[in-house]
Amino acid sequence: MDYSQSAVLTALEFCRQQGMIRPLDLEFARFLWQQEMKQARAYNSETDTLRNDILRNKAELIAKYGALVSLYLGKGHVCLNLSALNTISSPFLNEDQSLPEETKAQVLAMLELDLEQELEQLMACVSLSKDADKPLVLEQDVNSGDYRLYLNRYWHYEQLIADYIEGTQSFDVNLDVMRDVLVELFPTAESAIIDYQKLAAGVALTSPMSVITGGPGTGKTYTVVRLLASLIQYNERIANQGDEIQQRSGLTIKLAAPTGKAAARMLESIRNAVDSLPLTDDQKAAFPETASTLHRLLGSLPLNANFKHDRKNPLHLDILIVDEASMIDLPMMAKLLDAMPKHGRLVLLGDRDQLASVEAGAVLNDLCQNLGGYSDARAAELSHLTGYTLDIDPQANAGSIQDSLAWLKVSRRFGADSGIGHLANAINQGDADTASHYLFDQKFADINAQPLSQSSYKSMLNQVCDEYAEYFSAAQRQEYQVALECFSNCRLLCALREGDYGVSGLNLAIQQRLIDSGIINNEYTRLNDGSVSEWYVGRPVMVLRNEHSLSLYNGDIGIVMKDETGRLRVYFESSDGLLAVLPSRMPEHETAYAMTVHKSQGSEFAHTVLITPDRLNPVLTRELIYTGVTRAKKKLSLLYDAQVFKEAVGQRVERFSGLAQKLNT
Repeated sequence: MDYSQSAVLTALEFCRQQGMIRPLDLEFARFLWQQEMKQARAYNSETDTLRNDILRNKAELIAKYGALVSLYLGKGHVCLNLSALNTISSPFLNEDQSLPEETKAQVLAMLELDLEQELEQLMACVSLSKDADKPLVLEQDVNSGDYRLYLNRYWHYEQLIADYIEGTQSFDVNLDVMRDVLVELFPTAESAIIDYQKLAAGVALTSPMSVITGGPGTGKTYTVVRLLASLIQYNERIANQGDEIQQRSGLTIKLAAPTGKAAARMLESIRNAVDSLPLTDDQKAAFPETASTLHRLLGSLPLNANFKHDRKNPLHLDILIVDEASMIDLPMMAKLLDAMPKHGRLVLLGDRDQLASVEAGAVLNDLCQNLGGYSDARAAELSHLTGYTLDIDPQANAGSIQDSLAWLKVSRRFGADSGIGHLANAINQGDADTASHYLFDQKFADINAQPLSQSSYKSMLNQVCDEYAEYFSAAQRQEYQVALECFSNCRLLCALREGDYGVSGLNLAIQQRLIDSGIINNEYTRLNDGSVSEWYVGRPVMVLRNEHSLSLYNGDIGIVMKDETGRLRVYFESSDGLLAVLPSRMPEHETAYAMTVHKSQGSEFAHTVLITPDRLNPVLTRELIYTGVTRAKKKLSLLYDAQVFKEAVGQRVERFSGLAQKLNT
């Protein structure tokens, strides 16, 4: 195929060479161009020149917009909001793209967008249809009138989620029995001040799908433990009353999270809290004993993007609790909902202010767009259940997702004297001046903030190496669980992957300092095939690619230690206990003395060391800084450039999506 006859494809090839778009984006544009040109070739240019020109123009249009859909999907957007794109000088140019003005002018001239003039022809392209065999879908928002352009499968993912939420029916529960159960499990019931944890439990108990969101320390796990206890007790009491509709011999409860670490942490928290509840031994035995990743829950299939469980083969459960829901991307959420049984109850937990998923979508944030009051009918129901007078939102529709949202507003971890809590709140509000004041003032004992310099950088490396010495010692003593736990006491987080202030540079710098100090004994092990690998006792390793056969998933962290026979293995924490993997069987991985903030989601560390780069980058946003800061449970050390920090706090993540609009129509 001769692509030189297309001005748009020539321009896109130029963009690829300049690093503005990916090879994948260019190839998708070429594919779409070919599909339209098949129609054009059916006409003889000598007899139907006008028709031929129209079809060629359509091919140019679909190639240009198709490349953008692919490009923006790679940036985490579910779709293109075409109206919003018209306000951008050139969406093909990255914000940090350092190109000469002449080059930028060429790009603008070749790939200029004019939706008002191009929309009619774009809508007539053969590649646009909601039929599954077409690559693109163009949809107009019924409220705003904006046009959104999707890859076909992402439109179907979004539609599946919206249809699921709209189609779920409210549970027919005995509110009086449920209220009695809640009074026993939430001792603050008589207080005039709203106990948001009790309210959240009430929302989840009466909803087939609910979302409980809140920052660190607001008690999401506390709430879930009592929520499950309430369901177990309620189920027993209804069964004893002989209600044939509600009667069950028991409840099948499952726990899941996007990563193995998050799943294990949730299970441990629930186990620790169960013993303090006023439950019988049989009731405590009804709590789940395992937790899994979403991939494992749904049943990953080798070399297949689909799962064992779907609408035709739903999950076998009554209740599913999913933690760290902010990490769930659009395709995974759609597949999870597709696999839910009709009678199943789903509870999503997460912090809507954290970073969105690495892949496309910001589903939790979309679900929580109208967080606040409830519809009139729902407020009355929840007031009867909890005894609280609740805010009513006159715009809320009864039965909408808004009626199934719960917001935990009070942090028990960060009190009035917590600098981490104050700093996180200021960042969350986009108040860069106040946040910077907290760092500069140095009046909080739990925050140690230093301006980024060569001196502070070296001091930080020494501090991290001193902290890591404890887990190295445990690893050398073959105390597997102790080493893994000690490694979680302190972690170095950064925003970028490359450079001196990124993962690659920091890992090399820390490793060299550990060698120089003698903490790393520089052990090199010869593998069975005779090759030499730098596997040494104490090396932390992060998995970068899912390996379902080993139950290892992207983001899992293990530590290299010797087994009882003296062979090196990589030990991981899992929901089923320790998992030991031979180095030769490890999937794609990297050293993990330092990790990106993205990879730290779902984890918490007693001491978090956060370093920002010395110049602004598109990935530096309010959500990233907030997520990094809130990984710290007790102490935060921060190396920062003052101007970069301020600008990052003022920069929000915005992802194009139509889910929130679909849920509010």
